[in-house]
Amino acid sequence: MMPLPFLNFITMAKNAKTSEPTLEQQRELNRVVINSVDKVKVRDTEYSVRWLRGYTQQRVTNIMLKQPMQNKLGQDITSSKDACKCAALIILDRLWRIKLFYWIVWRWFYYVKEYGEHELFPIFEKAQKKMACQNVEFQFTTTFLTALKNTKMMMTREEVKVTQAAHSTVTNGK
Repeated sequence: MMPLPFLNFITMAKNAKTSEPTLEQQRELNRVVINSVDKVKVRDTEYSVRWLRGYTQQRVTNIMLKQPMQNKLGQDITSSKDACKCAALIILDRLWRIKLFYWIVWRWFYYVKEYGEHELFPIFEKAQKKMACQNVEFQFTTTFLTALKNTKMMMTREEVKVTQAAHSTVTNGK
């Protein structure tokens, strides 16, 4: 006999345990909420990496798509010049900063400092972590807003009874 889906919900609800977030998790949440600056050290210089704005993301995408290079395995690779351009965009990360200083910053990285991809990796790593958090926030927001729509299909009476019964057994079981 095939198990009913609501029984799976009941067993999942019984096994679910919530706990207080750790101090480190609370600090991370606070950094996300206040849009804190993360410091990244490349050679002897510290750079600030913030949450990437849409304009910055679009510019990085344009650089990566402009001249795609691939190795023998078909994997995308970047040149040092493109890496310096993307690092400059990530560090500047504001429309007017990019408009005014981008042309000199990426040249400074590439021609004067002569950074390689391996040296710029911490900047890209930190930016990627921030992008992943932004993606999760977007997914949660979409999920919550979908639940708030009034055009979604309503539950039948049987589904309401089953859900209420499952909820009451979970709260009574504690």
